[in-house]
Amino acid sequence: MIDKIQQGEPVKLDMSDVEAIPSLLLNPCVGRFIDNYGLDKLRETLSFSNILKSQAIRFKDYIQHYQPINQS
Repeated sequence: MIDKIQQGEPVKLDMSDVEAIPSLLLNPCVGRFIDNYGLDKLRETLSFSNILKSQAIRFKDYIQHYQPINQS
């Protein structure tokens, strides 16, 4: 994902067969991305296919409540 974004390419995640989106996935992937590149860059480059409404809500809630990892 990072390689594609650094090359200016969009990233599309296929959520087929994904049953759950745990924080163990979100923190090191999405959270670290936001820390390194910012929320605007995430919104510009990341999209989803075959995403359930519950999954979309989970991502949206995570992003809305995200606090930077390095925050004291």
